[in-house]
Amino acid sequence: MGKILITGATGNLGSRTLELLLKKVPSNQVAILVRNPESDKVARLIKEGVEAHQGDYFDYNSLLQAFDGVEKVMLISAVAFTDRNTQHFNVIALQSRLGLSKSSSRRSYEKKIQI
Repeated sequence: MGKILITGATGNLGSRTLELLLKKVPSNQVAILVRNPESDKVARLIKEGVEAHQGDYFDYNSLLQAFDGVEKVMLISAVAFTDRNTQHFNVIALQSRLGLSKSSSRRSYEKKIQI
């Protein structure tokens, strides 16, 4: 079984989402997308058993690597004072390339991305 990847997990909404998810699934089934894997927040989460995948919304190839071994993605948009459309486009384009389908449902299904 692949991991559930949460983007924005070190931010305000993302950290709360991660906290709730960890009450429902074991930490070894959860990964987080991070820009800086060396941060204190990330180090604490790694100690709890969460896997950190380095990537950046603006770097499509880094997202491709970060999504390796991932079965489900929860996209939590970053607060960016630049181009949020590019962030979202890269995640959605990657979803298409990997053959994952978008789900508007709140339920999680194998091989579907939650947006």
